[in-house]
This record gives sequence, C-alpha cells and structure tokens, in this order.
Amino acid sequence: MYLDDYAPWFPFPPKPVDDAAPRLYCVPSAGSGATQFLPWRRAMTGLFDVLPVQLPGHETRRPEAPIARIEPLAEALADAIEADQAAAPSGYALFGHSFGALVAFETARVLQARCQTALPLFLAASASRAPHQCSRIRVEDRNEFLRAAGGVAPEVLENAEFMAAIEPALSADLEAESVYLRTSEARLRLPIAAFGGRADPFTAPEDVASWAAHTAEWCSVTLCEGGHFFLADGVGTLRARLATVLDQSRSVRAAS
Repeated sequence: MYLDDYAPWFPFPPKPVDDAAPRLYCVPSAGSGATQFLPWRRAMTGLFDVLPVQLPGHETRRPEAPIARIEPLAEALADAIEADQAAAPSGYALFGHSFGALVAFETARVLQARCQTALPLFLAASASRAPHQCSRIRVEDRNEFLRAAGGVAPEVLENAEFMAAIEPALSADLEAESVYLRTSEARLRLPIAAFGGRADPFTAPEDVASWAAHTAEWCSVTLCEGGHFFLADGVGTLRARLATVLDQSRSVRAAS
C-alpha cells in the first residue's frame, strides 16, 4: 500500500513492499528537487529502495509555497516518513546533500523525539557543515553561489526563464539554511555517516568531521574526489561506503 496523501513528498513510487532493501529517503540540495537523486534509483538497486524527497515549492510541487525554515520542513517530512513506514515497514535511512543534510538531520531529531516509528538505521550527511556550525553568511548573488558550487552548466545559469522558475525555492532554502543553528546537546541515538568533497569550496574536511558532535553512537567520515556536487560522479564510491555503513549499523543494532 502506498499512501496517496504523502505522494507529493515521494514523487517516484517505491518498489513492491516485498523488496527486502531498506528505504533511503534522500533530501536534495538547495533549489534542487527529487530528480537530483533519480539516477540513484538504479545505482542503489539491491542495497536501498531510494525514495527521493520532493520539498514544497520544488519541481512537481512548484505551485506550493516553499518553506523558508528547516524545523517545519522536518516536521512535515517526518509525518510523511512515518506514514510510509506504517504502510510498508522496511527499515530505512536518511540521506541529505548540502542543505538537504540539515533537513534530514532535523527530521531524524523529530522522529527520535516522537518515538512513533523505529529510528533510522543511520543518517548520511553530505557536503554540509554540522548543525552547530551553521547560521552562515547570507548568499546575495544566487548565480555566483551556483557557479561556485558547480553542478549547474553555465548555459543553464544564463537561462533567465529557468533561473526565474527556481528562484523562489532556492531563496527559501538558502534563507532556511542561513538562520538554522542547532547545538549538539541532544545527540541522535543513531550513527552518522558524513561525506565531503575534497575540493568543496564551502565545506572543509574538518567541517565534515564535526558531524561527530551530533551522535551518541558512531560517526564515519568519508572524503570523496570532487567539489560540492561530488555525488554526481561518485555514486559508485558512495554506494560502497553506504553498504559498509548499513552493515555496521545493522550489526550494532542487532547486538544491542
């Protein structure tokens, strides 16, 4: 059974419920939508059932108003995940890239506080500073930000129609990230796998490692070749590492 009420959050239908693979809910980067993780649906076959997350105001949900705060986004996403897991309990993990890592982290906090469903097997935080290091300088020039981040072709940045279409969602996401700050006092009771690009202009290796402050379990740190959007070309490396994290998480949980 798939709950139609939450279909907007997961625009690509999950695999049949008898698939043994745990679900991997993937939250995209600022201004991006669920299609960012569409290639992962095939690349992660046999390891995860990838459900890319569509936030309000993005892609298929463009008619909706984007939400410029991470906390209400996380509350709503937690609702969708709880409903999805109630309909098809499969075990699951969270993956977020850049801005999406903060949304995924806050969602894990909400799920942990509610205790309505099993905790995620792990949180994977990619290309992001840890929550206690956020509240960054505001980004005034969207095009310059996207150029520095990479991952967007120059001709796309020059397309005024495209930029106008993504501007509301991108602005809301960057605003949400700029005001978000979370101390490490209440740690997650699940492991965190932190990923970073060696040439990322926004997230240094020590920023990636600082995610360890937010888990009461273990934290692994993986540096990949590439910049801010290393995941576009590094899915093979990420799959191998996530497989190891999944095995370790399951082993630790089974022993506890």
